[in-house]
Amino acid sequence: ECLEPYVDAWQDEYTVVDCDEPHGGQLIARIAYDAGEEDDAPYPGEEALRAPLYLACTGPAVLAQSAAREYGDLAVQASYPVTAEQWDDGHREYSCFVSRSSGEPVTGSLAVPRPEQ
Repeated sequence: ECLEPYVDAWQDEYTVVDCDEPHGGQLIARIAYDAGEEDDAPYPGEEALRAPLYLACTGPAVLAQSAAREYGDLAVQASYPVTAEQWDDGHREYSCFVSRSSGEPVTGSLAVPRPEQ
């Protein structure tokens, strides 16, 4: 989902726009935490949840590497459950976002295309 305006990964609301139009950011993936699949799994802590995010959000299955190379200032952010309460309420995924550190817009999608289902 391409987003305009885009401030950061922690916004309360986003406006989805056509990726062919210039946009400030893009949600490129939502990925479930492996450790949180069981309903009663304890909250692992913010540091443990944050540790794998950059590599996971920039991996070749998530970020379209050829499209990303067009931007020398690509910034990757992720949102995730930061409290035990959020975790206990069932928030067991992280969301990967990309934008440009310059604030300049992106045109086109930076996400790896998903197979049609």
